[in-house]
Amino acid sequence: SLVSDLKNYCNKLTVICDRRLHKVLRRSFGPFVSTVDNDQFLLTGKKFAHDPNYSDFQIPMASVCKFLRPDLQSFQSTQHGYFVACTKEAIKWAPIVRDDKSRVIGVSWKSLNPMIGKKKSVDPVELLTSLNGDNVKFLNLQYGNTDAEQAIFCDKNINCQTLYELDAHNDLEAMLAVISLCD
Repeated sequence: SLVSDLKNYCNKLTVICDRRLHKVLRRSFGPFVSTVDNDQFLLTGKKFAHDPNYSDFQIPMASVCKFLRPDLQSFQSTQHGYFVACTKEAIKWAPIVRDDKSRVIGVSWKSLNPMIGKKKSVDPVELLTSLNGDNVKFLNLQYGNTDAEQAIFCDKNINCQTLYELDAHNDLEAMLAVISLCD
């Protein structure tokens, strides 16, 4: 949502990001956003950041929050989706993800970040139990190996479909398409 809000402050925005986000950002925000790969920036960062022909100002995205999200009320206008899924990807995944009978709830429950991951994680059985209801289909969106959790789900009679052909960590285009198909 910060990217959308920055349209009010500049004519063009260059986002330095992981290469997996390039297509998503360009599709979602159009010609307003251009992207530079993290790796390219690390190699040429000082030149890039201080080249007056390339940019007038720079700021880390997290620091933009200080200006555009200074209080809880400033988050109220950001409750809409802003990443646009690739239509072809969504069409490809729809027969696997959707059915006519169920509400599809995508779930992920843990962060693998070694420093703060435990604080951002939740017990998967508690999560799925709290969301369960009639005509609910859970879809495993968790990246990494989830075999242990799947075994626990099976023991507890919790059905959580894993899309083994989905690379949830590296294929953000497919991941975004699958998320767009969830209710």
